[in-house]
Amino acid sequence: MLVLPMMAAGFGTSFALTGTTTTAMTAAPAAYAGTASALFNTTRQIGSAAGVALGGTLLATAAGYGAGLRTAMAVGAAAYLAAAVLGLYCVPARPAEH
Repeated sequence: MLVLPMMAAGFGTSFALTGTTTTAMTAAPAAYAGTASALFNTTRQIGSAAGVALGGTLLATAAGYGAGLRTAMAVGAAAYLAAAVLGLYCVPARPAEH
């Protein structure tokens, strides 16, 4: 029952990660490309580890498996939405090239 939704989430994440990496690296000045890459990858890894831990905790502490799964997925969706909003407001616009 979970295989198809999880496959869809993994497939979508693989496409989103490429765009996110490009956006983050393009927003950083060329002189700081190494630092920006390191910071991006570190925060991505910390977020992934924290997300798995939080999802497992929500799933394990819920009254039932279905309720825990819904709660964990809702929290994950809220985190994705928060990341999108932060990206919208925190990534500077590129100046127009002539």
